[in-house]
Amino acid sequence: MRPVTAAAACLLLVLCRLSLGLESVPRDTPWSSGPDLPLESALHWLGADADAENVVSADTGDHHGRQLLQVGAGATGRDLERRCRSTRGGWCGKLDALAPVPLKPALRGNKTCPRNCSGVGNCNYDTGTCDCPAGSQGVDCGTVLLRPCTTAFRHTGDTPVGHIDDEGRDLNWRDEGYTESRCTGICDPVTARCFCDGKYRRVNPPKGSLPGTPAPVRGRPLGNHLCQVSDDGKGHKLEWGQVPFEQIYGPDGWCNSDQPVIKCGCMFDGFAGELCEEVTETMCVNQCSGHGDCDSGFCKCHPGWYGTDCARKASGLAMEPGLHVSGTRPWLAETVVVSPEAAAASAAGASMARGSGAMPLHGAARRPLIYVYDLPAAYNSRMLQYRNDRGMCTWRAFGSRNHTETFAWTYGLEVLMHEMLLQSEHRTFDPEAADFFYVPVYGSCFIFPLHCYADGPWWYAPSGPRVMHVTNMMLEVRDLIRKHFPYWDRRGGRDHIWLMTHDEGACYAPSDIYGSSIFLTHWGRRDSDHKSNTAFTPDNYTQEYVHPMQDKGWLHLIEGHPCYTPGKDLIVPALKLPHHFSGSPLLFHPPRPRDILLYLRGDVGKHRLPNYSRGIRQRLYKLWKDHDWQNKYNAMIGDGSDVPGGYSEHLASSKFCVVAPGDGWSARLEDAVLHGCVPVIVMDNVSAVFEEQLDFNSFSIRVGEAEAELAYLPERLKSVPPRILEGMQKKLRTIWHRYAYVSHPLIASEAQRVIDNNVAMWRQKILADMAAGTAGPEAAERLTTRLGDRATYPVQDDAFHTILQWLASRIADTR
Repeated sequence: MRPVTAAAACLLLVLCRLSLGLESVPRDTPWSSGPDLPLESALHWLGADADAENVVSADTGDHHGRQLLQVGAGATGRDLERRCRSTRGGWCGKLDALAPVPLKPALRGNKTCPRNCSGVGNCNYDTGTCDCPAGSQGVDCGTVLLRPCTTAFRHTGDTPVGHIDDEGRDLNWRDEGYTESRCTGICDPVTARCFCDGKYRRVNPPKGSLPGTPAPVRGRPLGNHLCQVSDDGKGHKLEWGQVPFEQIYGPDGWCNSDQPVIKCGCMFDGFAGELCEEVTETMCVNQCSGHGDCDSGFCKCHPGWYGTDCARKASGLAMEPGLHVSGTRPWLAETVVVSPEAAAASAAGASMARGSGAMPLHGAARRPLIYVYDLPAAYNSRMLQYRNDRGMCTWRAFGSRNHTETFAWTYGLEVLMHEMLLQSEHRTFDPEAADFFYVPVYGSCFIFPLHCYADGPWWYAPSGPRVMHVTNMMLEVRDLIRKHFPYWDRRGGRDHIWLMTHDEGACYAPSDIYGSSIFLTHWGRRDSDHKSNTAFTPDNYTQEYVHPMQDKGWLHLIEGHPCYTPGKDLIVPALKLPHHFSGSPLLFHPPRPRDILLYLRGDVGKHRLPNYSRGIRQRLYKLWKDHDWQNKYNAMIGDGSDVPGGYSEHLASSKFCVVAPGDGWSARLEDAVLHGCVPVIVMDNVSAVFEEQLDFNSFSIRVGEAEAELAYLPERLKSVPPRILEGMQKKLRTIWHRYAYVSHPLIASEAQRVIDNNVAMWRQKILADMAAGTAGPEAAERLTTRLGDRATYPVQDDAFHTILQWLASRIADTR
């Protein structure tokens, strides 16, 4: 037997300890071009991390394949003590202490709807009301609702202003006026999306068609503000266009040729292929549970099924299998998750259909139980139908051959949280049993990209600050809930949950709602006498707007409350998909030397109003440039032109990372924590994500906003003793996993791919090290297998489950 190298022996020792459950090794992503730590140093760092509470399954035999599994509820005291390290406030462990609730089938409504919603919408059999998609409205969805491309907005009234003829063409390209929906092709008058004219033109349904009538010919997308012509083909320039006429409508143009000189891309949901000829599945939350057809966000439920995600069926009707299990649409299998109560209803329905009588149900529901309101589509799913880019508003879509794609959309948590709650084992369909009520309003999607894109939707006055419309919308939803359900008034809304993901969070939430309800936001501003600090004028919530349709203005609706109330509200992480932090040693990328003292890369306000980031990023950037911090301290501060290179690699190579605001919140804390970089928080009177729930003093540093405080920042950080820094890094390794949403099956699969890739990178390092000695590849394979068996993501304590754990601790307070 030939001897092994010292490094290989060191690795063997660590892995042997892993096999005994004494240590665990965090995992990471692929190798990068940057230098890595020597193997001995890397293993010392990895061995310092403490636990692996969850296991990665081998092939489970289900349609998700390998995925991250949760440890069951009955955790031991020692398990909970490990899981609750570095938390504070007594909330951790409360969920595990809640007794399970016997599982029962989902309740099934039996109220009918007017004219069966004209065959266009869905009947909500609980309330007897119709849920209408884009293109329709009214109590029976029988009234046409247009949203045509336009050059201007109406001043008052309910009828949207358009600038197109009956076939969808612009009335005159040379007419003055511009909005984002201006179209030099064929406009879809329902969604304001722009398509080609010419050979590959779109053909809209004839004028007067019933709502929901599909287009006879889809056409090639032009996209809005992407492939509009910059001249009219007759020598007249169009100031709002981007592409010469010839490249769009010439014989070799995008709209006329089989081999066009340019390709405009397939921006719209449902289009794929080189020439956008491929029809794909479109994105809906939980993909309609396999019991409906998705129309770019709106689920048209199959007969008898109802709810936002078609998860329930009317009382007395047989319950057939969903498309995700029937084999009709196999690509749905990785996106559809049926919650336990809905699955129990299906099982009970199948049993009754076989004449077997009531079937005993096994298992239990987990508290806290959350009732998710099936709101009318106008407040959520219809907004997805109106988006002009499939990568906006949501975080995933279907690409070519119905392959799932994910996007790093800034406000993507809005749709993800809704979907995860619909799929969750904590979802209940019985509002009487609910601990909490979730109100899924897509305010951020309305703010961008919908507002001022076309002439509608509005709440209630045309134009005005974008955030005003969200305030009005939330009040309208609250009144709708009170009309159809008794649960708001039962506890004054204290058990109702609202998510506001836009820049300044709940600062502009209606006072009537904010005073009692729970708010989940990314922005922890605590001062009560606050004013908007956004540098983007349409989001300034301290500007009044008076209009005949809102003659008292709107500021009186939001006055008198802070943006965040510790204890009542929760600051939650922004969405960071695993590929974003794939270079982190915490995802098992081989650790790099942390030789960057201080790091901040992003918008540093070069072209912004002075109040952007409260001036913090601008001050830091000026200090960095004027005092040569890069050469003196190896500090890196600036945008991509100042600090080129891999973002994840930089974060994983930094000791300290700046956490500063943007127009409101920014996700710099998540970036730092997920890469094991000690956060340096620079924002006065603002709580960071989970700051009241975790022992922040043990793993972060706070610095005042004033320039005098910032001027000596590198010197202060350089003077931190190595043992103190190492202690903070160790503390980060006890809480980092709470800052990413990994329990959704698609994200779990992505995390697993990153982890597997990183374990493979470790294998290459082990092989390279052993090559210098005499051990063979068989030993490397054994070591890598052991490493892979213990390389895990603590998914039971990811961001989603951390929120649920905190909610469990708040049940008594809502009563």
